[in-house]
Amino acid sequence: MDAVKIAVLLAVVAPLTLGACGREDTPAAQSEPPPQPPPHHWIVKEGQEYGYPEEISPTEALAGRAASEVQMFRYMGNPNGDYRLMSGGASGQTLYECHNPCDVIRITLPDYYGSVKHVVFNPSTVIGSAFTDAFNGQLEEYGSVPPQAPSPAAPIAVAPIDATSSATAAQSDGSNQSQTGAGVASPAVDVVTHFYRALESGNVHEAAMMILPEKREVGPFREASLTKFYSSLAGPIQFSDVSSLNDGSVVARYSYKKRDGGKCSTTARIFMSASEEQIYIQNVLFNSRC
Repeated sequence: MDAVKIAVLLAVVAPLTLGACGREDTPAAQSEPPPQPPPHHWIVKEGQEYGYPEEISPTEALAGRAASEVQMFRYMGNPNGDYRLMSGGASGQTLYECHNPCDVIRITLPDYYGSVKHVVFNPSTVIGSAFTDAFNGQLEEYGSVPPQAPSPAAPIAVAPIDATSSATAAQSDGSNQSQTGAGVASPAVDVVTHFYRALESGNVHEAAMMILPEKREVGPFREASLTKFYSSLAGPIQFSDVSSLNDGSVVARYSYKKRDGGKCSTTARIFMSASEEQIYIQNVLFNSRC
């Protein structure tokens, strides 16, 4: 009887023991390191501007040119998926726009009429290299607060402007030409008009309130920067007219006198940022003729 019990126990235990011996513990899968971003193409960075070397042609090399010039670009963000770069200075700025993936680059030239031309995207060109860096997230948006900087001050609320109130204001004040090309009042046009009317009256602080809050902390949209520029003029600006474009941006025209007696006429294209209740100025592309 005891022999029968032992045989039954062996029949039950033996398979369990063999199964345990044949099983090996599988080591935990090791997490792979995150992929490294591709190397950037810019060779110099000054603040939030990035420099790209222009290629020297064989003709220029034979003529003795040894060093290439560096073209500086500012990354203006990608509203609605359209990446924007800007180059140029006070005498005029060129705007470059392209979607990702990019086939054709749209270029707005710094002339009085804002002429537009198109070029095929080529990543080996200067502008193609700059757009590639923008697509890869390797350019800081111009005017943005760097991550290591202190948190910006709490946004200052601007009363929401609706189309009805804008239309009423435009009808009650004949001097305020806040009309679109189609003759219909626009909240964006009203904000831009408010901005330039404030500058015209010398109220830089009120004008700064029309700018996107995070843009007020750095760069040319800081109140101190605006005050420095407009106080350097011979007098206040003379605001003339404003209109809206189909893409939501706004065109404004104004003139001013420099201290040396020269007079300048400026056409500005203003890009807006809209939330549920508020509209702000985000970026400005301008062309001055002095």
